[in-house]
Amino acid sequence: HHAVSTSTASFFKNYTTASMVHQSPESSVSSPDLFTPNMSSVPKADYKSAYRAPQKLFSFNKATSTSSMESLAHQAAEVETSFKPNYLPSQNDSSKDSFHFVGSTLGTFLIAEKNNTLYIIDQHAAHERILYNTIMQNAGEKQQLLVPYRITTDNEADDAYISHMQKTLGEWGFECSQKDGSWLFTTVPLRWKGTEADLKHDILDRRINPKDIINAVAASTACRRAVMDGTVLDDDSAADLARKALELPDPHCPHGRPVFTKITREQLFALVKRT
Repeated sequence: HHAVSTSTASFFKNYTTASMVHQSPESSVSSPDLFTPNMSSVPKADYKSAYRAPQKLFSFNKATSTSSMESLAHQAAEVETSFKPNYLPSQNDSSKDSFHFVGSTLGTFLIAEKNNTLYIIDQHAAHERILYNTIMQNAGEKQQLLVPYRITTDNEADDAYISHMQKTLGEWGFECSQKDGSWLFTTVPLRWKGTEADLKHDILDRRINPKDIINAVAASTACRRAVMDGTVLDDDSAADLARKALELPDPHCPHGRPVFTKITREQLFALVKRT
């Protein structure tokens, strides 16, 4: 073992000394750079991907012509516009429809901008009013009863009242005729779900105007069918609802609540003391 160790040590000593004596300066081995990655593990085909230079939006050199400079300026403007994160309306927007849907918040409200005014819209109240208007436009629609409702009056005053209201009742879907001391109702409004007793109570006991009955039915139907608080609408549906809400002739739900509140640009600036 001692002989083998001595021979091995002598071989490496002689080799190293000879290399140092005969090696030229150009071929001298420099110390490894600790910050240079080991490229031997990267296949030749992937060398370009091993070091990828940062991508430049524009290249520039002193010999660039005037037309090229104008082209670069145009490209720069396009990139700047594409990078804008938000919609920035013109303060002097005179277009007929400057509506811009901003988004939804708190699971209940829609935010929209129009004519330098910010609107906060109650999505349930807005949808309810839109549905109510649609129902009232078709208020004359009626459904035929297979078994007519029979209302028996208690006195001549009741008969006189129904006789006086007969035409109006028919216009709103309650068609009736008098027979054998009773009033037979053969049709009722399409969306009315009341019973025979309900009809007698509304017409004779409460003496409600037929239009008011339809209003109550339409309001109740619209409220049940309208989008509820907490319902998250997709952007297209929300934007469409917000736009229609701002176009309502009467921006109140059938129960009298406002559909939206608003704040102008000037009011908002005043609140944050901005001039």
